[in-house]
Amino acid sequence: MELLKNLQQIGLFLCIFALLEKTFKQLFWLPNQSLLKSNETIILMWVPYTDARITNEHLETCKELHCKITYDRSTFEKASAVVMYDHNLLPNDLPPQRRDKQHFVFFLMESPAYVSEQAFQALRKNYYTLTMTWRQDSDIYSPFELQKYIDIDIYGYCGSQKCTKTDQAYQKNDPCEMMFRKEYKFYIAFENTICTDWVTEKIFNRINMHSVPIVLSRKIYSKIAPNMSFIAADDFKSPADLAKYLKYLHSNTNEYIQYFKWKTQFDSVPFPNGFHLAFCQLCKRIKKENEDGKFIISPKATDLKRWFIDSAECNNSMVPQMLTL
Repeated sequence: MELLKNLQQIGLFLCIFALLEKTFKQLFWLPNQSLLKSNETIILMWVPYTDARITNEHLETCKELHCKITYDRSTFEKASAVVMYDHNLLPNDLPPQRRDKQHFVFFLMESPAYVSEQAFQALRKNYYTLTMTWRQDSDIYSPFELQKYIDIDIYGYCGSQKCTKTDQAYQKNDPCEMMFRKEYKFYIAFENTICTDWVTEKIFNRINMHSVPIVLSRKIYSKIAPNMSFIAADDFKSPADLAKYLKYLHSNTNEYIQYFKWKTQFDSVPFPNGFHLAFCQLCKRIKKENEDGKFIISPKATDLKRWFIDSAECNNSMVPQMLTL
């Protein structure tokens, strides 16, 4: 009897231990996907964006869609979309084979000249299902010789002026941004190349500050920015003519402030906050496909070279022409 009693006590102890172990694992040891709600649409960032951390904060404006952004690769099987930032993508670091009705999203906020050296060539056909770029015809649209004639302060690798880089870049309390707002009336926002729809954060951040951005091409910026919110270099016959106009504005305050009247009617979403538009678009697309019972693969995504490279109409000669010393 004593032996039977001891065995019963041991059995009870083992049952309690097993129950505690299971509970402990549920609370602390299970991977992140176990914490995801069953009705959430998972967007897996397979390769992160370089200049900003894309998080669930970028889904604040569409909470009703119940989407979740994660960097946890163990959620791959449950992810409705896997987003790959092409510029940082390596051929030896690709996700597993795409699941049925799972989107592989080509994501890039650089010009066609800056696609990944190897991955783009390997994956340019029949790999991705959606595109997410700065081009307005993307499936998911994500809205970013002058010194000879006028004194220009050049910051960064190409210039003599230095400004300490911080993790607050493009924020109002960033030391560089505070200095730019205080000391400069104009900001040269030249892109590294001129391509169809190619604009970067330069215009969207500077247009919110008290300085007037100078861009290369009116044709491109007139599509996205209000009239009299920027100065287009190609409106002038030469860098000397542009410099003459800037000097005129500098000495005529009434004319200069005309470039800020647009602020009474419009506002600009600065980088990187504009990503909330793109990722909410992606969530809406996934939700609609689920409701309609359809899965649509974009022709643009299945032939990236034809869409993103061949149709870009890039002009790489304009920047050197305007910056001829």
